[in-house]
Amino acid sequence: MELRRVAHAVGGVLIASVLTILLNAQPAPRRTALTQRQVEGLIDLKAPDSTVAAEISERGIGFRLTRATLHSLRDRGAGTRTLGVLSRFLVSRASPFPPGLRHPPPVSKLGDRLIPATLTAGW
Repeated sequence: MELRRVAHAVGGVLIASVLTILLNAQPAPRRTALTQRQVEGLIDLKAPDSTVAAEISERGIGFRLTRATLHSLRDRGAGTRTLGVLSRFLVSRASPFPPGLRHPPPVSKLGDRLIPATLTAGW
């Protein structure tokens, strides 16, 4: 009988521990897009080309990348992998929209304001 009480107590402590861990678990921090200064910093630090390229691929960039900026990063020491990844983010003069977006995102009019249609879907 004593063994049962000990097993029951241990089971209760185990369940309580697991619940505490799960309830206190923090979500992984959201990694934001890299700024131009951060990309330049990685290049200036002589971080391995593959590391810089992987970081840009994973996080993206939060700045407008033109050919002039790309050439500036190359002159600063960006490697071929980094330049290849960055070239996917190039903004052409012909299109004011980011790569992969040929037309402006659909918008809805709410009063005198235009808002993305995805926010009004289902209204």
